[in-house]
Amino acid sequence: MPTRTRALIVIALLALWTGCAEKRGGPPPSADPMRPDPPLWQRTSSGRPSVQPVDTSGPIIMNEAQPPQRRGLETEAQPERISPTVREAVRPVDEEAMRRVAGGAPATAPAAPNPPPTTRRDPGDAPQTTGGYQLVGTVLAQVSDRAIFADQVLAGINSALAAQAQQLEEMPFRRAAADLIAKEVQRRINDELEFQMAKNRLDTRDEQLARMAAIRWRDEQITKAGGSLEVARQRASAAGYDFDELQEEQFRWLLRQLYYQKREYPKIQVSASDIRRYYQEHQREFTTPDRARFRVIKVDKGRPGGRDAALGEINRLLDRVRSGGKDFAEVAGQENDQESFKQPVDWFQRGSFVVKEVEDAVWKLEPGKVTDVIETADAFYIARLDAKEPGGTKSFNDPNVQAQIVATIRQQQFAALQLKVQQQLRSDAIIRYHPRMMDIAVEMAMQKYRYWREQAAAR
Repeated sequence: MPTRTRALIVIALLALWTGCAEKRGGPPPSADPMRPDPPLWQRTSSGRPSVQPVDTSGPIIMNEAQPPQRRGLETEAQPERISPTVREAVRPVDEEAMRRVAGGAPATAPAAPNPPPTTRRDPGDAPQTTGGYQLVGTVLAQVSDRAIFADQVLAGINSALAAQAQQLEEMPFRRAAADLIAKEVQRRINDELEFQMAKNRLDTRDEQLARMAAIRWRDEQITKAGGSLEVARQRASAAGYDFDELQEEQFRWLLRQLYYQKREYPKIQVSASDIRRYYQEHQREFTTPDRARFRVIKVDKGRPGGRDAALGEINRLLDRVRSGGKDFAEVAGQENDQESFKQPVDWFQRGSFVVKEVEDAVWKLEPGKVTDVIETADAFYIARLDAKEPGGTKSFNDPNVQAQIVATIRQQQFAALQLKVQQQLRSDAIIRYHPRMMDIAVEMAMQKYRYWREQAAAR
């Protein structure tokens, strides 16, 4: 057979094969069979790559980051694969307990007065009147079939209650405790509704992935505890939790995050015009004022001898620091008539220093220089400028600025989405509150008020 005839036959066969491949949905001749198709989030319904919006008024360096490529649900189940926006908004019920266990809380919890009993009680039971925490199992609310117990709520806000107790007198603390308890109850109701929603709307594989991630978390805590399950349990107990309950909370948290990552986060849309509009409306967020760091020495005119004596003293101090015999900071720490000026100071923004005459003089100096004597109605001053930094507004073209804007807009949009979900869940749910038990929970918090106050005084 002639060579030309064989070549024509080969070409015909290739054409026939190509046509069959296209009918079967195979790649066209120009496609690279080794190159994977673009991920779904980069394609429109027509199969063509989607295009990010372009703001023609200027360059957009940082457009909205794309969602993670879906190589399989294993990717989405990993906590580190969850977007920062979702991680920030969907948090575990008791973050403090999680942190203390993971960080290695002491195996033995610090002694507290009258340790609480652990028996849970029915909301209709009469309150006990003796002991430490009363009715730690009191049900504050019920959502669906799940009860929200007082001891769990108080454990979740223990650090916040302790901080308030150290700052407030008894009656203001009572009001603050009631507010903290009410907010924590609402938070737990939302968490429970979100968990039930995630469990119902995600498939079994998602639930298995969240469960496996919670088991990995448990194993990590045991490893951090030196490989001892008992030590891990002791650390959890010191944080006010049962170790198995913490693992269950981890699972519930992961499943909620997984739901929001898969079902709600893809609804977020940040366009180039959104980014520029935010920058134009919030330029103050990206503006840094002029600032300076300086030390001040004050001599009051009210000291014995009046103005003349004060003037003589400030000139004597000025000679000491300018001659190089004494360091300005050392003199300021020893010879000041104003106690606050004896301490090292941080940066002052222009216009924020209490004595305008001093600030005006300071901004005329070069770093390391000392002012002349400054007189006001009641005192004399001298000051040394240590450093100063001019302010300014960060450019829109700065990638960090655009990244910050994108993150902020995402958080705002996600917060609106989450609120809408929670409102819908609440409208469909059966939620029962027990106001009398809420009052008892406040009394339980008041039982530790004096203990927290004593802790603060002992520091």
